[in-house]
Amino acid sequence: MTANGRDARVRVEHHGPISEIVLACPDRRNALNTAAGHALAAAVKELGARARTRVVVIRGEGAGFCAGGDVKDMVSGVRAGRGTPVLREMAGAVHQAVAGIARLPKPVIASVHGQAYGAGFSLALACDLVVASDDATFCQAFVKLAATPDSGSTFFLPRVVGRHVAAELIMLGEAVDAAEAYRLGLVNRVVPRQELGEHVRALAERLAAGPAGAYARIKRLLALSGGGDLERQLDLERDALGESAATGDFLEGIEAFTARRPARFGG
Repeated sequence: MTANGRDARVRVEHHGPISEIVLACPDRRNALNTAAGHALAAAVKELGARARTRVVVIRGEGAGFCAGGDVKDMVSGVRAGRGTPVLREMAGAVHQAVAGIARLPKPVIASVHGQAYGAGFSLALACDLVVASDDATFCQAFVKLAATPDSGSTFFLPRVVGRHVAAELIMLGEAVDAAEAYRLGLVNRVVPRQELGEHVRALAERLAAGPAGAYARIKRLLALSGGGDLERQLDLERDALGESAATGDFLEGIEAFTARRPARFGG
């Protein structure tokens, strides 16, 4: 394992083909300010370019995943008469990270325990898979500050739960526990808190052994699926399938299936 430091609130760790982005400011509940947002975006970009990284895990240290935007920085900005520019800068930095996760041609897993509030909830939504511990809670807390959602919540949330449920979660700002989050489709799996790391690691290892090129094309297709008509999506699927067929991993998958043996994908 190696660690790469940048802004103190964000740390990158490498575990073979699995890389972790760690939100590392537990005394502030891993809240995101402008510097942390830029650091998060830089980490995502770095891992996108790192050939050895095949899967990315995002997790938080301490009692929770991420409490959202740093309210102390917001308050300081408002009191200094800079409320609007401070919030725009903070949101813009985190938005770079969210967009980077969506563009990243590698699976991204959110490992969520404790609070995933505000932008922390959005950050989890931006990931491809979400594994939550049984003590996790999710809250679109923006309305409690008379604010509107950021970091992609109004994009991702209606696509996951539908417009009316999204409106309820956002407008009422009520927290939902892990069981309800699973029922709504916000998370893929709920596991005991003490087993969260083990479950995430097993899932990441499974993905890391899979066909990296196919995962990249799957992410691209899913990202485009909400914005076009059926015929356009069918064309995109056909083109992506053609790209897959030209890869060594596809040939390995066919040969392994025919031989009734596990596939050994090389990426």
